[in-house]
Amino acid sequence: MNEIKLVAFDLDGTLLDDLKNIPDENLEALNLAREKGIYLVPATGRLYKAVPETFKKLCRYFMLINGGKVYDSLEDKVIYESSIPWDLAIRVYEEGDTQPCIYDAYIADSGCMTRSMWDVFEDYVFDKNYVKSMKPLREPVPDLKEKIRTEHCPVQKAQFFYKDLDIRDREIIKLEKMFPELHPTISLGSNIEINTAAANKGAGLRALCAYLGFGSENAVAFGDGTNDLDMLIEAGTGVCMANGAEKCKAAADIITEYDNNSAGLGKALKKLL
Repeated sequence: MNEIKLVAFDLDGTLLDDLKNIPDENLEALNLAREKGIYLVPATGRLYKAVPETFKKLCRYFMLINGGKVYDSLEDKVIYESSIPWDLAIRVYEEGDTQPCIYDAYIADSGCMTRSMWDVFEDYVFDKNYVKSMKPLREPVPDLKEKIRTEHCPVQKAQFFYKDLDIRDREIIKLEKMFPELHPTISLGSNIEINTAAANKGAGLRALCAYLGFGSENAVAFGDGTNDLDMLIEAGTGVCMANGAEKCKAAADIITEYDNNSAGLGKALKKLL
């Protein structure tokens, strides 16, 4: 194995348990890595404002919005960024209007949602802990598409949420064919996350490692969802959680023995260190 210089880790379903808490053994392993001079990098679909304060104190670099933004918090500097052009985003949401789903947008590091969709958010998101923490971070607006169209807002990430997962699984295949310039993935039980093709965690990891002066072969990456797949492939050592998607398990170098509720990341990271 190459020397470990950076550990990137997804949050939901990977580092955090299902109640959105950090198992003590995970935190112990991260602190052990930090003591060894290894960079710790949260790699998440979340905005910076939605990252737990623990990591803002522990980490300097962040891969946000599924790699759509790589951020140096100490210098308040964007290292890498890629957003969906406003006119393409309108086409994506028009496709969403043909589906039994609700949708949102990350715009200028904030979440936005049409008010009528915001009102029924709980009905479309299975993870109620996610609803509790994330719904307040989405501003309800009269009409999301009209805001984007009028203000020409680039969209950092679009999300569709479904009640019916069979429809969701068919739609992600359709989106891949309709919009080859985009990268739809799944991170939650009921969603599709849509970034640009250039905005993925693998590209973000590659850009950050280059910025820090070494290659991604010196990185270890932990993830569970298909939005982590590119990162697991890009890293020198890709680690999929025991609770991870089958595609991620197939691509990973290591599969943890324990899941996210049993500190699977911490146990695996201690062995790697």
